[in-house]
Amino acid sequence: MKKLSTLVSFWAFVALVALIALQMIPYIGVVLMVFAAPWIAGLLIHVVLGSLIVEALCGRISKMLLVLPLLVYGGYYAFYFYQGAAITTREAELQGRNPGLLMTFDPTTHALVMKDALAIVKGYHIPVVYSANTNVPEGYRSHRLMQNEECQTVPKDTQSRVHISGVSYDRALKRAFIKHQKSLCHLTYPERPEKPLITVAVTDPEIWKHRMAITEERYTVEFEGKTLGTFTRAFIYRISPIPFFAVGCGLVSSKPAWECGATVKKSLLRLETIPPGVDQERFTHPVSIMLGIEKYTTDELMNYVSPPSNLIALRHVQGEAHRVQNDVLAQLDKMFVDKKMKMPHNMGYSLTKSPDQLVDKAESMVTLFETLHGPTAHDYDSSDEKKRVLAKAMTALPQATFEKYVSRLFPFIQAEKAYDQYPRLYIRVADMGAEALPFYKEEFMTARIRTWLKFIPVLAICRIGTVDTELLNHLKQEFKSIDVTKANNDRLHQAIFVTLLRLGERDFAATHYQQKKLRYVEWYQSFLDKAAQGSLGRDQCEINRW
Repeated sequence: MKKLSTLVSFWAFVALVALIALQMIPYIGVVLMVFAAPWIAGLLIHVVLGSLIVEALCGRISKMLLVLPLLVYGGYYAFYFYQGAAITTREAELQGRNPGLLMTFDPTTHALVMKDALAIVKGYHIPVVYSANTNVPEGYRSHRLMQNEECQTVPKDTQSRVHISGVSYDRALKRAFIKHQKSLCHLTYPERPEKPLITVAVTDPEIWKHRMAITEERYTVEFEGKTLGTFTRAFIYRISPIPFFAVGCGLVSSKPAWECGATVKKSLLRLETIPPGVDQERFTHPVSIMLGIEKYTTDELMNYVSPPSNLIALRHVQGEAHRVQNDVLAQLDKMFVDKKMKMPHNMGYSLTKSPDQLVDKAESMVTLFETLHGPTAHDYDSSDEKKRVLAKAMTALPQATFEKYVSRLFPFIQAEKAYDQYPRLYIRVADMGAEALPFYKEEFMTARIRTWLKFIPVLAICRIGTVDTELLNHLKQEFKSIDVTKANNDRLHQAIFVTLLRLGERDFAATHYQQKKLRYVEWYQSFLDKAAQGSLGRDQCEINRW
C-alpha cells in the first residue's frame, strides 16, 4: 500500500473535510455559500470515490476499500429504482381510483367555490370562481379573467376590497402573449355567490417540505350536502439519474439559523394520475375533469373576450370606491357611540380620502380623542388603535376646520413619543404657529428624539415657517454635516432642505445639497424650482418617502 501522501483519494478527502469544516463557521460559510461550496463539496465526494476505485484497481490501495464507493453509489441507485417502482405502482392505483366526470358544471345554475380559484378561472371555460374569505363581510371573493384594458378602468378603493393583478402562464403561453401583444388580468372583489354552491375542498400536499416520498393532494367535490367524489394528485421529489451531492451549511432565514446538512439534487415530479379515457388536451386539472370544465386553447386565450357577466361585474366595481368611503364614514359615526366596535382595515387612511365629509364630524373626533387619553380609556376596546385612526383622520381636516381644534390637540403631541405614535398629527399641529416653536425647537435640538426620527419635528418647524437665529444656525450646521449614505439619514436631510427653502435660504440649500451623494436628485430640483417661483407653502413640508 502506498503512502497516504501519494494518494489522490487522501488529498481529496482532506480537501472535503476542510471545506465542510470552514462552512461550519458562519462568517466564512456565508462567503463560501455564495460560491456554491456545498456543491463543490459534493463534487469532491465523487473525486474521493472515483479515485478510490482507480487506486484500488491499480493495486495502490486495498481492494477492500472498493466497498465504500459500492455502498454509496449502490445505495443511491437502489433508492432511485425504489422511487421509480413506487411511482409506477402509485400511478396505477390512482388512475384506477380517480373519478372522471361527476357532474357537468353549468355557470348559469351553479357557483364554484374553491381555494386557488385563479388556477381554474385563468385557464378554463368558467366566467367566475369564488373563494371563501372570512376577512370580508360577504364571506367570499369572486375571481374573474379580464382583458387588461378592462382592468385599467377599475378605480382603486381605500380598503383594498377590489384587487387587480396580472396573470401568469407557462413559458409557451408567455411567448404567445408577447408575440400577439396581448395581456390578461385577474379581477377579484368581495361577492357572495347567489347560485347553489359546488364546493371543492383541497388538502395541502406540503410540497414545500421537499420530501423524497410520495405526497398527495386531494380535491373533494361537494354539492347539496353530499360528497360526489375525490380526485387525488400525487407529487414526489425525484432524485436525479446522475448523482449530484451537496454537503455543507447555509442560512435558514425562516428561523433564522445557520444549519448544516447533506442532500442530493432532486426535482419535483407530478405523477400521472388522470384516469384512462379522459381527453387530456381538454381536461387537465382535477376540478375540470370532475366537473367537465374545458380548458382554453392558446387561440382562445389570445382572442379572449370577456363574458357578459364580466361586464356586469365591471359596472359593479366602478362604484366600489364610493361605497367604501360611505361605509368607512358610517363606521366612524359608529365608533363615536360603540365602545366595543372593531376597527375596519386601514380605516385611518380611508378617512383621509374624504376630508370634506369629516368637517361635520370634527368635534366628535376631537372629543373622542380626548376621551381615549383620559381615565375612562379602558372602557374602549382597541383604544390605542382608535387613537391612531382618529389622529390620522384629523390630519385630513380642511385648514379652517383644523385651526379651530389645534389648541386642544397641542397637549397630546407634547406627550412622550407622540412624534412616533401620531407623526402626521404631530406635524400638522404646528399650524398653531410661532407659539408652538419653542416645543418643536427643543424636540429637534436635544437628544430626546433619535437622529433618524428628527425629520418629524423638522417638518413641523417647516410648517411654522419662522425660526430664531439659534435654530436657523443649528439647521444649517446639521444640514452640512449629515451623512446621507447612512440608512434613513436622507429623510432628515430632505426635511431640513425643504425647511431651509421655506425660510428663504434657497442659495444655502442649493449650494450644500449638491455636495452630497444624493438619491432622488429630481425631487430636490423640483423643490428648488418651487422656491424660485415662490410657491413653497406649508403644505409642501414633506419628504420624498415616508
